[in-house]
Amino acid sequence: MTNLDAALDLARSGWSVFPVNGKIPLPGSHGCLDATRDEAKIRELWTKHPEAGIAGATGAPSGRVVLDVDSYKPGADEALSDLEAKHGALPLTPEAITGGGGRQLVFRSNGHRLPSVNGKLGIGLDFKADGGYVVLPPSPHPNGRRYEWNLAAHPGEIETAPIPEWIEALVTGAPADVEIRADGPRPGERHAALRDWTMRAAAKGLPEADIRSAAVALAERWGMLAENRGGEVESLIVGALGKAQ
Repeated sequence: MTNLDAALDLARSGWSVFPVNGKIPLPGSHGCLDATRDEAKIRELWTKHPEAGIAGATGAPSGRVVLDVDSYKPGADEALSDLEAKHGALPLTPEAITGGGGRQLVFRSNGHRLPSVNGKLGIGLDFKADGGYVVLPPSPHPNGRRYEWNLAAHPGEIETAPIPEWIEALVTGAPADVEIRADGPRPGERHAALRDWTMRAAAKGLPEADIRSAAVALAERWGMLAENRGGEVESLIVGALGKAQ
């Protein structure tokens, strides 16, 4: 399979892609801002650069986020094991093996806007979401090896799992042991629930800016921002933080 064929297959599966040299966008490229699923554009790009690797824009452009595990770094696998021991095993989901020996676990973002963060989850653990990208199989690595899919977790054989809520909580700054309900409370109870969540998060000692960001993300998931009259959600969060002090 050529890199063009692979780029087309990835685009058809939902990835927005762009060409890279190793891990770096080609000269003149705007990186993930140029990511596309348009087949004509992809054919043009890889016909001009047939040996280019394939990068996939994470977050909103592809509806996917990636937990990047740098297994070659001392402590990375242990950091992931510690997280799973505390929060539960990660679901089976497509996994790529990088040319450098790392792992890329691919999850559905579920339409949630999440930040890309490096090291926040632990040593050697990076999270690629909005504004980020990953190099995808069968791209060549600078060391001469190729990225490849784990045959036991190939995207053609298994479904892409939704991002676990505890990972969302950690990357958005929310304490993972403060419960986040996926479906949210009933409409008439959402304001009280968000106020209660914000106060409990503040009690954990998290920085206020992180709590605000996480609370807004939670409000979006519960459908509160669509009916956010007069900035009442922001006022609720500020008021809850004030009461928690």
